[in-house]
Amino acid sequence: MGFRTDRLAVVDGPAAGGVGHGGFTGTELAVDRERGTVVVLLTNRLHPAPPHADIGPVWDALLAAVAAAVDGA
Repeated sequence: MGFRTDRLAVVDGPAAGGVGHGGFTGTELAVDRERGTVVVLLTNRLHPAPPHADIGPVWDALLAAVAAAVDGA
């Protein structure tokens, strides 16, 4: 498994790069070492059949909500 270095690009702050992995079936992982936070989203965007769902907006909203909660916003 490889890790991307821009998994937290939608989150402001020093850890905006973060590291993580996005899976084909709709799993997402992001590690924010600056905030000491790990975020995992498990979905099945392939079920039951095509067209496959776009989980990008859900992932972005989840990351923003977690960052806001951790930052106390």
